[in-house]
Amino acid sequence: MKPPEEWSGKQWFVVITLAVVIITALVIMMASIYMVPAGHKGVVVSGFNIGTELDEGFNWKFFLDKVEDVRSNTQSWTETISVKSSDQINMDLDITVRYHLNPGTVGELRVQNGEDFREVLIDPIGRSVPRNIATSNNFTMLTIIEKRVLFEEMLQAEITILLGEKSIIVEDVLLRNIELPAQVEDAIEKKKASEQDIETAKNRLEAEQFNAEQEVVRAIAEANATVVLARGQAEALRVLAEQGGNISDNVMTYILSLRYISMLKDPESNVQFVVVPMDQALILNVEELQAAAGA
Repeated sequence: MKPPEEWSGKQWFVVITLAVVIITALVIMMASIYMVPAGHKGVVVSGFNIGTELDEGFNWKFFLDKVEDVRSNTQSWTETISVKSSDQINMDLDITVRYHLNPGTVGELRVQNGEDFREVLIDPIGRSVPRNIATSNNFTMLTIIEKRVLFEEMLQAEITILLGEKSIIVEDVLLRNIELPAQVEDAIEKKKASEQDIETAKNRLEAEQFNAEQEVVRAIAEANATVVLARGQAEALRVLAEQGGNISDNVMTYILSLRYISMLKDPESNVQFVVVPMDQALILNVEELQAAAGA
């Protein structure tokens, strides 16, 4: 075989042509291999096979076709939507829609609605449904707050139907937060504070009533005890009077002295004079004795 420097023009043409073919084949082969990332679908958006879908992983395609990766797994749409209740109060609702694309219609969805198909399809439905539900059902502000779960269920039901018609599968709809106007929030806080004050006053009144009832019970018990004591003392005096003739003077003196001391110690006693048996009857002024003792 002749060295390259001795090749004729025809030989050089064959070599160059062969090289071009090989390089072109390699370029075409490389352009015909496409890698679709996980959780996506490859969609041919221009070329000869527009709308064709490619599964995740390595795929063969026509080398002139342009493929776009479209996310098809679970994803979220979240937005704060202003809704006016039937009593004309504007509320900001934080709503999240979790969804995924119907695997068999991703190509059609992308081609028919463009690159921003989420904004074209999901935004209008996600924004209009909460307002329509509040208006058509005459929901007041309190109704939306108190029946939040019901409102959320109605959102999910209607959004699921409308997006399902667009080949978007709704997994869940969440009403994350309800934000009221500042003046309404202030009014609610004042109402809560007022209710708390009323509850505190009610509890205090109940405590005072309980204490008063306890005092009444205690007073009744003390009065009953005083009555029992008085009856016992009266019975004791009657027995002493009946048995006086059978009791020696010393024993009688001792008993009456104990009675005298007991009366002196009793702060509730109204006795002013005590007769003490001695050799001769003696009347003592208790107040003078107490004053003398205090001095």
